[in-house]
Amino acid sequence: MIMMPAQTNGLNQLPPEFYPDGTAIMNTLQQMAGAIGTAVAVSIMAAGQKNYMSTVKNPADPAVFPHALTAGVQHAFIFAMIVAIIGLLCAFFMKRVKVDHS
Repeated sequence: MIMMPAQTNGLNQLPPEFYPDGTAIMNTLQQMAGAIGTAVAVSIMAAGQKNYMSTVKNPADPAVFPHALTAGVQHAFIFAMIVAIIGLLCAFFMKRVKVDHS
């Protein structure tokens, strides 16, 4: 939600000759954040599955596996929703910065 305005505001702070370098750094950070976010979401999903499996009477029963997966995915979606809400709140406080490059 805030990557494009943040990237624009960040690049506007640079002199025009550094735009390519700033773009490369921002794209690298975006890729790294995406990879880390995916890893965190999968870890939360696995923890939710493990937590669910510890509460069932017979963890070896194949009928509980879909329920464990559902519990894990719910945890991951709650995490994603919290991150989205934080992003939305941050977007309200972003201001357009005007820089004179003369």
